[in-house]
Amino acid sequence: MPLASHAVSRLRKTYRLALLRARASADGPFGYHPLMPAVRLAPAIEQLEPRLLLSNWSGDIPDGTVWPSGVVQVITANARIPLGSTLTIQPGAIVKVSRHYNLTVDGVVLARGTAGSHIVFTSYYDDSVGGNTDGGSGVSSGTPADWGGIAFNNASSPSILDYADVSYGGYMGIAGMMTVSNGGQLTLTHSTLSDSAGYALVLTSASPTITNDTFRNNNTGYYSGAIVMGANCSPALAGLTFTNNTINGVLVGGGSSPSHNITWNSPDVVYVLGGNLIIDYGITLTIGAGQIVVTVHGILLK
Repeated sequence: MPLASHAVSRLRKTYRLALLRARASADGPFGYHPLMPAVRLAPAIEQLEPRLLLSNWSGDIPDGTVWPSGVVQVITANARIPLGSTLTIQPGAIVKVSRHYNLTVDGVVLARGTAGSHIVFTSYYDDSVGGNTDGGSGVSSGTPADWGGIAFNNASSPSILDYADVSYGGYMGIAGMMTVSNGGQLTLTHSTLSDSAGYALVLTSASPTITNDTFRNNNTGYYSGAIVMGANCSPALAGLTFTNNTINGVLVGGGSSPSHNITWNSPDVVYVLGGNLIIDYGITLTIGAGQIVVTVHGILLK
């Protein structure tokens, strides 16, 4: 090849390579590769934070509602399960409560988790489960009193919480993070109640079944602890674990008189009298063998 022709050929190749590079730069991440013009480059894929679907609730929850795993249920205002209605919560479900709101159960809750897939009730700001629900920058955690509590009032049909973790409730003005009152029926098993600003569990004129549960870190403020109950309560308590609560046991409200016969028969749980307990004529208080009762006040018999 003559020298001039060879120089022109090299010049054409150099120009063509420069043109391909220019096209690749202009076309962005989908531009042509300078050495393989016919092959497009794939763009870089940004790894996004995994997030669960959200479902918001307030007011009356319809009968037959099911809260499955894989969806964060957010209570955005006070919510209620009406009398005659049932809410089913499946293993692995996550329920987050916004601000200082409550879930009132006049109907029935069937929340049956498993040992490997607990059901969680927690603060809207708790990023440790269900991701960054509140959308804030950085990672946030729940704190006691972020929300109110769960109130069980149904005296005719029992609710069930099995393998459930409840935390960061007890907003001031609420009796406790979980309350059972007016003869309300509840079976609470294999569950953990923790980090409440008030008492973790409050019983008023109710006798639920509380077994194989853990009460932990319920110690914010003077009116806090694991369990507090009125004189009219005879709960079935067994296999309970108490750790770092203001009162690691059951506080029995003082200055009251039961209206019917009651029984304290939970040898592995300490009962602490918060004041004088008055037993009126015709009323029987039965204290089982091995039951420990601690008091600086007394039991008055009339």
